[in-house]
Amino acid sequence: MKIKSRMQIVAIGLSLGGFALLISAGCASYQSYSGPALPRNQIAILKLERAPDSLRVSCVDGAAADLYPGASIQLLPGKHTVSFYPLIEYGHFSGADATYTITVKAGKTYMAWAEVTHLETWHRVVVPLEDRLKNHDVKWKIVIKER
Repeated sequence: MKIKSRMQIVAIGLSLGGFALLISAGCASYQSYSGPALPRNQIAILKLERAPDSLRVSCVDGAAADLYPGASIQLLPGKHTVSFYPLIEYGHFSGADATYTITVKAGKTYMAWAEVTHLETWHRVVVPLEDRLKNHDVKWKIVIKER
């Protein structure tokens, strides 16, 4: 590929920079409680699985959060509400969220991911994802399991 202009170089640089930022954002650790960090045996960890169909967290216990696959959420033991958005097929947002109440135990690690069902297999090839989501051709659910 021959680069024709400085504008193309700038666009490529911005694209690569944005991709690197997205990847590093996925490695974030979010402390959902106030005060100093607590020892690992006094908190629970909720990890967002990295996969083609993954989850983004927008809110933890009423506080805004912007967490992507690969991120870890540090939680105190007990009940918490977490709002998830699915990332389907490597990053398209569905536009629908789901708020879950989870109970976690100190010293435990939990994994969260999306299970996605494409109702019409041929739609994956022919129909753009955005249209499938609008027409409810894609169903999703959240899975949280102790690891």
